[in-house]
Amino acid sequence: MASSLGRKALGLAAVAAIAGAAVPATAAAKSDPRGNSLGIQVVKFAHGTSPAAMRQAVKDAGGEIVTDLSKLDRVTVVPKAAGFGKQIRAVSSVKGIWLDHVSKPQALFTPDPFHDADGPFWGEDAPGQWQWEDDRDGVEQAWNVTKGAGIKVAVIDTGIDPTHAELAANTLFVDNTIPCNRLTAIFGGGIGGLHDCAQADTEGHGTWVASRIVGDDNGFASNGIAPDAKVMGYKALATGFGGLTSWIVDAMVRACDNDADVINMSLGGYNDLNDPDFPTENADDYLFWKAGVDYCRKAGTAIVASAGNEHVRNLRRTVTVTGSGGSVSIAGAGVVSTQDNECVNALPGEERERYANDFCGMLETPAGVPGVIMVSSTSNAIPAPTADVLPKYAPPASAVGTRDNLAYYSSYGERVDITAPGGGRKFGIPRFDAAPGTDVLYGGWGQLGATTKNGELCRDTGDAGTFACFTVDGESFGWLQGTSMSSPQVAGVAALALAANPTLQEKPDALAAKLKGTAGKALVNHTGKTLKDGGAAWDGTACAAQYCHVSFATTGQNAIPFAQAYGAGMVNAAAAVAP
Repeated sequence: MASSLGRKALGLAAVAAIAGAAVPATAAAKSDPRGNSLGIQVVKFAHGTSPAAMRQAVKDAGGEIVTDLSKLDRVTVVPKAAGFGKQIRAVSSVKGIWLDHVSKPQALFTPDPFHDADGPFWGEDAPGQWQWEDDRDGVEQAWNVTKGAGIKVAVIDTGIDPTHAELAANTLFVDNTIPCNRLTAIFGGGIGGLHDCAQADTEGHGTWVASRIVGDDNGFASNGIAPDAKVMGYKALATGFGGLTSWIVDAMVRACDNDADVINMSLGGYNDLNDPDFPTENADDYLFWKAGVDYCRKAGTAIVASAGNEHVRNLRRTVTVTGSGGSVSIAGAGVVSTQDNECVNALPGEERERYANDFCGMLETPAGVPGVIMVSSTSNAIPAPTADVLPKYAPPASAVGTRDNLAYYSSYGERVDITAPGGGRKFGIPRFDAAPGTDVLYGGWGQLGATTKNGELCRDTGDAGTFACFTVDGESFGWLQGTSMSSPQVAGVAALALAANPTLQEKPDALAAKLKGTAGKALVNHTGKTLKDGGAAWDGTACAAQYCHVSFATTGQNAIPFAQAYGAGMVNAAAAVAP
């Protein structure tokens, strides 16, 4: 997403002192801007170390275990004694210790009545029905074959609201991997910047994602792609904070132990192996993600994740990752390009800053981890720009009227596996390049789904110019955009494909091959890379970092090429459910 809220929500929290708790500093808990304000550290043990031995080693060194991930040879720990880092490193079975990293939701960028509704919404009437995306990717035709019965999808996110009318009948259970009870017991209250310990979705992002996948066909409002599938909701992201890698990987392990067929993760972050201060810690964090992915794939669970909203190019590379346990060669990793117009995406008024708007050379997680299906995002259509759009940055006449372009915010590149609709602002440009309130999402430009009425998403950012939340019979809905929205499209289609083709179940590679092999190819992209241009936004704020505005090509052939924009193409449910 191209707003300050959108992109910064993809960043990682800075380390701060933990309120009300004295946590001794250790060599593993440096002031890492990709770390966490809780002081929680990950300790990796040699493979084969028993859980009891891990617990004893941590206790003897003066720490307390917060999350037990011994299935992955790791535990997370809060140090309680001075010298914990030195003591635990002296244990022969310990292979590494590092500060746990934070990830956040991929920020945001309606046949129930809303699904097929065709007409103005608050005066806006974008091409197609309200839930236009299900026309573009063959979902409605696929419903003649299956609606996903028998398939279980895990949504790892900000939680889900199991009482929402769209989810009540299709929620198996909700779980929370944020170890608030344990942290409260350790710290005695006051847990730094962590203020959301509720099992409920206090933000709304996870509820939206779940509704787009399994929203019930109950004759009310909207419905999901696989309305007869079931969802398991895992809260691993705290509102206003995000989620530590350990919380997210713990949710992955639990979901796969509970026999999830598909996991959707509309969240993400980056690791910088070239960071001069924290190369090993970043490598260890990336390998932690890979351990979770490998565990789930071995269990037969497919993983779908959003490509990100930074509009940067993800290459597909073999990389050497050197963590505390040594070096590992990893093929097929998502690595951000090092060309400035492919790796920097700033807001007007911002200086260039690593992790905030400069992602050059970084590894993306989790979508870029090998074995994860990375999903880019497309928009509805590009209308003719008006006087409310800066002419310098407006889509050209050749792009006007075209559909399914790469969304202006979507990341792209060789690592992308497949694309799906994610919605986009009316004029296909960032909001700051148009007059306030004109480059809207509602009325079919963005995507419609269920959310939480009192959640932060609608409470703080739900005005008509942003996400346009509204209520119907006491239930909340919102028009959103982002790769957070395209990823559940693919997860939902995956559920349909698995229901229609049981031989694909517990075979994530075969499922991925099916989705890519049946993807639609009739797409022409006009969206280009980020411009090297310091021009001002609508309000006159200059682009200090130079890379703020999105370019467009005069012909589709000169834009970001097909394979980089779309991967194998547009996910196609109608073809994916065929034998």
